Amino acid sequence: MVIFGVDPGLASVGWGAVQAGADGSLSCLGQGCITTAAGEAIEQRILRIYQQLKKLTEEYHADAVSMESLFFAKNVNSALQVSRVCGIVALVAAEKGMEYAEYTPLQIKQTTSCYGRADKLQVQKMIALILKMDLKTATSHAADALAAAICHAQSRRLTRVC
Repeated sequence: MVIFGVDPGLASVGWGAVQAGADGSLSCLGQGCITTAAGEAIEQRILRIYQQLKKLTEEYHADAVSMESLFFAKNVNSALQVSRVCGIVALVAAEKGMEYAEYTPLQIKQTTSCYGRADKLQVQKMIALILKMDLKTATSHAADALAAAICHAQSRRLTRVC
């Protein structure tokens, strides 16, 4: 199964494709960021994100899409902008009939590092260990997307066992 993780944002959307083997093995197929310019019209930014997500999920033959659920405590404007991208992610998954899941930051940190209050560096180090890769080439957004994909892979395994 290929799980496509997404870290939603308007300026930078992190993505990561993870192959989840039947034996529980996980490997990174690809990762990166979709970027849009702040001065560009919102509808053009959203269109670019939609087109790129659609292309990438097709390219990696994704079976599922997973992302961190939206959580903002202070900046409502940022939350509104990012929520547009969350809708795009859900739309891409629905169009292709893919599984779609959202996880809280706490769930993702707990799953990847065994500690729900882990900092970004701890989570990134665990992602590198789990996926047996060097994350020096990945942005923090791509690493967050990979973490969301790992979280979904582990969640699916637990659901099948229980």
